[in-house]
This record gives sequence, structure tokens and C-alpha cells, in this order.
Amino acid sequence: MKVSTEFLKPKSLLKITVAFVWCLVAAEFFLRVFHPIPMLPRYIQATEFGIRGNMPSETYQHQTPDYVVELRTNSKGVRADSEIPYEKPDGVYRVVLLGDSFAMGYGVNLENTFIEKMKAKLGDQLSKKIEIVNLAVSGFGTAEAMVMLENEGFKYQPDLVISTWHRSDLNDNSRSKLYEIKDRQIVRGNKEYLPGVKVREFLFQYQAYRWLAGESHLYNFYREFIAKQAKELLVELRKKPPKKKKEPQVTEPQKTESKPDRHQILTAAILEKMHQACKAKGSEFMILSIPRRLERTKFVNTFLSHGEKEKYGWHVVNVLPYLEKSKGEDVVLYWENSHGHFTPLGCDLVGQALADYVLKHGVLK
Repeated sequence: MKVSTEFLKPKSLLKITVAFVWCLVAAEFFLRVFHPIPMLPRYIQATEFGIRGNMPSETYQHQTPDYVVELRTNSKGVRADSEIPYEKPDGVYRVVLLGDSFAMGYGVNLENTFIEKMKAKLGDQLSKKIEIVNLAVSGFGTAEAMVMLENEGFKYQPDLVISTWHRSDLNDNSRSKLYEIKDRQIVRGNKEYLPGVKVREFLFQYQAYRWLAGESHLYNFYREFIAKQAKELLVELRKKPPKKKKEPQVTEPQKTESKPDRHQILTAAILEKMHQACKAKGSEFMILSIPRRLERTKFVNTFLSHGEKEKYGWHVVNVLPYLEKSKGEDVVLYWENSHGHFTPLGCDLVGQALADYVLKHGVLK
């Protein structure tokens, strides 16, 4: 059987290349005009303690159909406009913020992040001025936040540590396997968790790739799709197969009650570990619960609901009443054409909730 080699001729290869490039350009044009893709490049790298961290001394843009904002990091990868020394100055309350893209402030400029709004609203109501150290990194779960706190957060001598809670933390913590429950105790598992970081570090060396990450709708469309599939696959692969049990002989209906699953148990254990670590360092600890947006005017609180707050004595800030009070068909609290982060108004309300809680409960004193 003869195999045609016509397509290997230079003229044929040129035609194929031109057709391929034309398809890419056409797809890019279609997405830009009819279905703009949020472009939120993540400038992250590996840290020396085995997890992701923000690239230091970077300035870059996030663009979506809703907004264009600028993100800047200092020489330690902190989202800030200035350097922050580890040594805490006299007459200052240090607040360390941990969490994911919500905490880092995706969707708003630095001055509109909820932690900066909290600082502004507290103003001169405290005996000392407040200094913010934002150690959040996009994609973080509670486990990575715990590692960040131990290795960087405590170096800043915080008076208050705030960790955000998002419903995605449950899967993130199980996926990373940085901590595990063994014999009813929480212990360190994997020494590192760096999903895709080495590849990203290599690609970000090249200006052409940085342009793609920040400007190409087609590239970001496929990147988001592949990242989502990879996350779901990791969760499935790391699930432990349930042990087979004999079916009990039920002679009459039995009452069943909701119990925390293994994801919730693990996350609660990590949060309590963070709480105890703060207590040992003389720092206050607060959890900020990020509600889930169901519709423009409908939100739901997804924080752990099996009595952990009361059991461990956590300070948990629920912003739901603030959002409910301000909701309306013409009021946008979450960006609706991107990844659902807070708008400046949403951040303002969250900042108010944090400030009110700090004052009411005397968290900084």
C-alpha cells in the first residue's frame, strides 16, 4: 500500500501552517468579540518551604469583561506598595491575612481590598495604627495557609491573624495532602505541594508567554479548562476507597443525622491547629467566612456547621448579614463576568464586617 507524501512537500506544509494559524486567529477574534474570557494571570513560584508563593517585585494586570485592575507585590511577594520588615515597629498592630484569591484581593485595586477597607474603617478607634501583611496566594487552601503562617506569617510578629474560609478549601486541603488525620491527631503529610509550578516558572521566564497569559483569550480559555479538569482528577485519585461493611439488619426506621465528612474533619483540624499556633505565639486568630453567591441577590454561608466554632472558641466573622442588607437587583457585590470575586462595594461591606467584629469583641486590645 502506497502512502502519499504530498502533504510533506514544502508547499503543502506551508498551506497547513497558514490554515492552522488562521484558525487560531479566528478563534481568538471570536472569543474577544463574542465571549470574552477573564484573564487573571497568576504570578506564582515555589517557596523554599514547599508550597506556592507570589513572585516578588511584580506588577501586572487582571482583565475581565467587568474590570481592569493592577496587582503589585513587594520583594517578599506580599501584595503591597512598600516593603514590610519582619521586625514590628513600636506603636503598631500587625495584622497578617492568609487565604486565596479572595484574600489577595482579585477584582479590585489594593486600596479597595477588604483588608485595607477594614484598616480604614477602624481608623483612629484603636490605641495604635494598623499595619497589614497580606500573605494570601491565589489557589490556597487552609493547609497551604497553615504552612505559610508557620514559615512566614509569624516572622511578622502579628497581633492578629485572619484566615479566610471558602467552600473550595475542603477539596483543596484533601488534594494537597499537606496534613492528614492519623490516630485522631493531625500530622504533616506531604512535604511539598506545587501543582504546575515548575512549568509555570519555566514559562514565565519568557516575555511571549507573559503576553499570552495576560492578553490571549484563547490561551486563557484552554488554561482554565485544563486546570479545572486536573483539579477534579487529583481529588478523585486521592480519595480513599471506602471499606466494605456488612449491611445491618434494620427492623424499623432509624433516625439519621448529618455528620461531618472526612474533608470537613480535616479542614476543622487544620483550622484548630492554626488557632493553637496563634495562641502559642500570643496572636489573636479570626476566620472570615466567604459566602457563596447563588444569584445576584441570594447568598449562602458555607462555613463548617457542626459546632466547631463553639467547640474550639473560634472568632468567625459572618458577612452574610451585611451582604443581605445591601443586596438589590441593581447592586453588584460579586463580579458576575469573571471568577466571582468581590466588587469594590462587596469589599467595603466585608471590611465593615471585620472592623465591627474587631471592635465588638475587643480582638485588638
